[in-house]
Amino acid sequence: MILDFDGIHPLGPIPPRKYLAKIDHIQETATKQGDPMWEIQWRITTEGEFRGRFILSCWPFSEKAAPLMRIVLQQLGFDVDNKNSWGPSELERLKAIIRVTTQVFQGVERNSVSLMSIKKKKKCPAGNTDTVGWR
Repeated sequence: MILDFDGIHPLGPIPPRKYLAKIDHIQETATKQGDPMWEIQWRITTEGEFRGRFILSCWPFSEKAAPLMRIVLQQLGFDVDNKNSWGPSELERLKAIIRVTTQVFQGVERNSVSLMSIKKKKKCPAGNTDTVGWR
């Protein structure tokens, strides 16, 4: 097989703004310091030319990031006041409004994601619950 990439350019970042998105996949990995981290693959669901595009974000679970991750997971309906065991599968397919910005990292412009709000659930996403609207 011969592959010809002449004239093919990588997709650049999407414009900064708010988008509807869903978590398509979560990969459990680790930071360079060895702390657990989730690599979140968001799929844009907003109608328009960027629908279907993927954006990646990372959720580190280091001591430094713990206060922010506590807030995020609490917003998602998880009990963060007790020791619990749950994983990425409880968050896959979660729908949210995300804020996409651009930043330069190692000389390359790329997107960055902030969670704005989630589809509010009656219970933890791990359970079978009905969506009751945007928060």
